[in-house]
Amino acid sequence: MKILNKIKSNKLEALWFISLIFAVSFKIIRIDTIPAGFNIDELGSVYDAWSLLNYGVDRWRMSWPVYFLNYGSGQNALYTYMLIPLFSLFGISQTVIHTPSLLSSFLLLFGGCGIIRLCWSERWGIGSRKVAVILYTILYGIAPYTQLSARFGLESLLMLGFSTFSIFLLMFSVKTQKTLFFVLTGIFFGLTLYTYAIAYIAVPVFLLIAAILLIKSGTVHFKNAIALAIPLLCLSIPLVLVQIVNIFGLDSILLGPFTIPRLIGYRASELSFSNIPTNLFLTIKSMLFFDALDYNTVEKYWTFYPVSVPFFFLGLIKHFSLMMSDKKSKWAPSSLVFIWFAIMLFIGCLLGKHGESGINPNTNKINGIFFSTMFYIVLGISYAFHNWKSTGWKKIAASLLVLLYTVFSVHFSHFYLHYFHPSTYWCHLFPDTIHFVEQSEALSQKPVYAEDYYISYLISSLPSPYEIEFKDNLTSQSFNNWHFENYYTDFAGLIRDNGKNASYLIHYPPAEILDYFESEGFQSYEEGYYQLFYCLK
Repeated sequence: MKILNKIKSNKLEALWFISLIFAVSFKIIRIDTIPAGFNIDELGSVYDAWSLLNYGVDRWRMSWPVYFLNYGSGQNALYTYMLIPLFSLFGISQTVIHTPSLLSSFLLLFGGCGIIRLCWSERWGIGSRKVAVILYTILYGIAPYTQLSARFGLESLLMLGFSTFSIFLLMFSVKTQKTLFFVLTGIFFGLTLYTYAIAYIAVPVFLLIAAILLIKSGTVHFKNAIALAIPLLCLSIPLVLVQIVNIFGLDSILLGPFTIPRLIGYRASELSFSNIPTNLFLTIKSMLFFDALDYNTVEKYWTFYPVSVPFFFLGLIKHFSLMMSDKKSKWAPSSLVFIWFAIMLFIGCLLGKHGESGINPNTNKINGIFFSTMFYIVLGISYAFHNWKSTGWKKIAASLLVLLYTVFSVHFSHFYLHYFHPSTYWCHLFPDTIHFVEQSEALSQKPVYAEDYYISYLISSLPSPYEIEFKDNLTSQSFNNWHFENYYTDFAGLIRDNGKNASYLIHYPPAEILDYFESEGFQSYEEGYYQLFYCLK
């Protein structure tokens, strides 16, 4: 019997390793070209990182800010600071720009596997922990959400990987009672604060509840609690100062080389209890189905495919019933998964502005919830099949489930690798077009009106931050003869007013624009997704 169990165990370990290789490979394949283009916040991080690396200031000429202005209302700092050493070593490329998201995704993978190994209890009647780890790894590998979020650099998305790994470290620290791991836990929770402003609420509330449970059960020594608290407090102080500066309208201050910035637009008012009735449904919709932003989710595939939804609810109900009935253990690590899930769900319900449009709460705003979502999907599948009495029907159902996930994942993979192209807040680079204009004496004297975000120009040309000046209107900017108009501008009116006295850079030019320029005798220069329309006379 021991020999049979060992053979079975070795097979499961081999299957996990194969699943791991597949999951990692699918995240890496063609990351240098897919997704095509960049999110505008992603490019904001890129330029600020490049500027800090080369000049020691961001685009607003602030020295090493602990929170970035970006377009005025703020941007979390960790992604930008992760890019700086990568740019120093490898230069700027799409692969390098996406690397922090990829690394965070791997924290989700390995932290999630670690949590399941520490939480899974076969006496719960939910099957083997090794099987659960394999299921989690496969789900991570094939799920639309984990694929999309791992491959572009929206800085807030780091919260999922860092929070998941932090929770794993907390569980592991409690199990081993090693002071070093408590220090690492404090560091990772502190870094999580720099991934997304929502963590300012989620992390303290989570750690407070966890501390109450741990103290009540007597499972943490005082010195280890202090070992966790010291690095967490040290990392949190600059962000506390950011809140004080902006709540009281103080000027930006310097702490040595680091800037505590005053933001142009402070967004604390987005949270309100009045949003709960509307946002409860929207939070669940964004978590299990899709949201309104085409770079976050793909509507027809949902976040983890439609087949996962019933298993999520089954797993959530089963876990809740286990927590209510399990009186044998004073300390249950899995309770931390539910606590984190409840906190993130509640925060999603508080998020305001754009609520009924589905833009808020969207998946990137509640991204910290998705490990819990995956945990409950795996728990639901494990529980359903472990307790299925009929062996014959169980095999048929398991085969059907494998078939459904296979069909969904193959179909999604084909779509993602060949057709996925977001348009919302999405842009591309045009360095060759800039060079083309600058090399022409006639064109370089004319204004160029670009129907795009100014950050594309900054990345395409990489000027010194000391060479650029910002207007008060943060969405429309001018640099040299280049004028960047947001998508709400009457661009057709600009063309009518300026005619052949200007050139026009159009992103995805529609047919009527093409017909107009052709009829007026304009020439065009194409680069990727852009066309520059110009007249040399």
